[in-house]
Amino acid sequence: MTQLAQIPDATALRLAMRCVAATVAVVTARFGAELSGVTVTSATSVTMEPPTLLVCVNRSTRLNAIVQASRRFEVNYLTARHRDVAAAFGGGTAGDRFAVGQWDRTAPSPALADALARLSCRLDETVECGTHSIFMGRVEAVHLGDGEPLLYCQGDYAWLAA
Repeated sequence: MTQLAQIPDATALRLAMRCVAATVAVVTARFGAELSGVTVTSATSVTMEPPTLLVCVNRSTRLNAIVQASRRFEVNYLTARHRDVAAAFGGGTAGDRFAVGQWDRTAPSPALADALARLSCRLDETVECGTHSIFMGRVEAVHLGDGEPLLYCQGDYAWLAA
């Protein structure tokens, strides 16, 4: 095993985190007519009582401002068949990201119709940490789909074999 740094820098941490398989989700929000979303691997449960999720969102994204303004967000967990959705909402994508996938744009926050699971959240607390905001949201609704979860590991997408 190679030791990269005693006190890890961003590169060392990024390399270490690439070794950890993570579930892929698209976090979405709406403020008025404006929709926004980003692909994340940093969405997880905090507590079951009360049901709470956390998501980490870069403060430079439009999504960050929209979640702050609307006080709501949706976590859409992706299936193995959603690689195109993950790519569309990944960094640097231009155009209408919501043109990829089947989105319910009438929901309080845009919802992916065939997501593995969708969790609608009301923003409860925000913690600023470095370049990101950590949004903790009270889960108000859960919708379950089916399929194999889309994972991200070693810089590429993967999924579990049945």
